[in-house]
Amino acid sequence: MANCLAVHNCLVTYAKASGQLINFEKSSLSFSPNTNEQLAENIKSALAVPVVHAHSVYLGLPAISLRSKKLQFRYLVERVAKRIQRWGNKTFSAGGKETLIKSVLQSIPTYALSCFRIPKSVCEEIERECSNFWWGVDVGKKRLHWKSWPALCKPKCMGGLGFRQLETFNQALLAEQIWRVISEPDSLVARVLKGRYFRHQDIMEAEMGSNPSSIWRALMWSRPLLAEGLCWKVGDGARINTFEDIWLPGPRTCLAPIPDYASFSKVKSLMVHGMWNVPLIQKIFSPLIAQKITCIPITPTNIKDARFWKCDPKGMKEKLSKPDFELFVMRTWATWNERLCYLHECNGKARELDADWCENLLREFGAAPYKEGYPSCAVGGVIRDHEGQPILAFGELIDKAQSVTMAELLAI
Repeated sequence: MANCLAVHNCLVTYAKASGQLINFEKSSLSFSPNTNEQLAENIKSALAVPVVHAHSVYLGLPAISLRSKKLQFRYLVERVAKRIQRWGNKTFSAGGKETLIKSVLQSIPTYALSCFRIPKSVCEEIERECSNFWWGVDVGKKRLHWKSWPALCKPKCMGGLGFRQLETFNQALLAEQIWRVISEPDSLVARVLKGRYFRHQDIMEAEMGSNPSSIWRALMWSRPLLAEGLCWKVGDGARINTFEDIWLPGPRTCLAPIPDYASFSKVKSLMVHGMWNVPLIQKIFSPLIAQKITCIPITPTNIKDARFWKCDPKGMKEKLSKPDFELFVMRTWATWNERLCYLHECNGKARELDADWCENLLREFGAAPYKEGYPSCAVGGVIRDHEGQPILAFGELIDKAQSVTMAELLAI
């Protein structure tokens, strides 16, 4: 009862501070079946809010979890079918149908897909409605479907139309929720989940636990998908398993366990005074692996290890605006040019970074030769030490580059 009065006082204080009144007629209250009848009556009298048996929907989502998930999410199929019926017998072009399926029909269940694991049967029913709308329905019978729905869901470059397979889309949206917990650990939902399911560990290491909620089950179902694209960024090395986690640059492979060096299970054991223990690394690993490890930059400061999404195509462009990114490129080039002049005792001095020169250089950079009809290009780079000696080089072929700008974006 004390909590009830505290909620009531909060509502009264908010009304006085904001000048807005709470509409109790549009509010409702529901109780658990285990609630004492006398206590329920006292709370009802204190708040003066009508009581309902149960809240079926809250913010567009089911408020109560039913035993039958198919019955619980049946309303998604009904909403899609109702929207198709509303369009009636209107004649749409193939492009119009494609737009309606992608932007209207497949967007209806998106919010629920990002919060719950939708049963496969419900996803298939929604896809069936979309497929029937695409191929059309004659009076009393369906038309022939010349392609299966999975074939239509392939990208256009592979002969499909780019429609979504809802079960896969469902798993991807739930995996994104786990990534938000990792990247925003101070958010309310991250703190609630951590306090309930993984108090003393990371969400990627958490177990299902006893009596988990349907939301937690859904997150655990999507976690393997997220793990496929996660890598470790080395900090102090205390959280990274040397032979189990993915932390080396290059292909996503784990290091093969070495029985004689099982004690070096953490990456931190390969460091000394915040720097790589080069003799030890060269003793344990092959020359190629040792070179990859020692090329990873670390700092003596106590920075914790962090996960990052290796498959993110945005990269630096997500962190920097276009002017800032161009300034970063120009300053990097100027620093490199000054260094070369110093090493080779050049009499000339690096050119000043005025705006016109930057603009001309970027224009020249964008005018790189490109041969039409051969949408492939290559990107390469060389990393040198402070003496100018090459320590690492890489090269990679980039396919499907339709223009110079696209090739540069893919390279970055």
